[in-house]
Amino acid sequence: MIWGIMGAKKAQLWAIAQQFGGNAQQESRINRISRFLWDQALTWDCTAQCIIAFLDISGPVTLVIDRTNWSFGKTERNFLTLAIVHHGNAIPILIKDLSRSGNSDTEDRKALLRRFITL
Repeated sequence: MIWGIMGAKKAQLWAIAQQFGGNAQQESRINRISRFLWDQALTWDCTAQCIIAFLDISGPVTLVIDRTNWSFGKTERNFLTLAIVHHGNAIPILIKDLSRSGNSDTEDRKALLRRFITL
């Protein structure tokens, strides 16, 4: 899955599915990824630890914090993300749902950094 995201340079299911080999149709690949993700009980902190270990990241790192809005049907979500820059790509590793509209505040950003430090 991580290789699919890295290869696609996107986190969209259709792009990740294109990175998988085999003879399966694109829609079948997307459904397989969806089923896999649906059954997972991983937390963002656990996922972040796996990504850091997988990428063999040690020593000083460059971090990027960004806020983004996503639409899920008629529902708007506001997220604060923390990413590690690795070989010129920002890889999101932690996400905080702000549960409100507008910008993040200093405490939101500090809380995200504290989570990263404890990984």
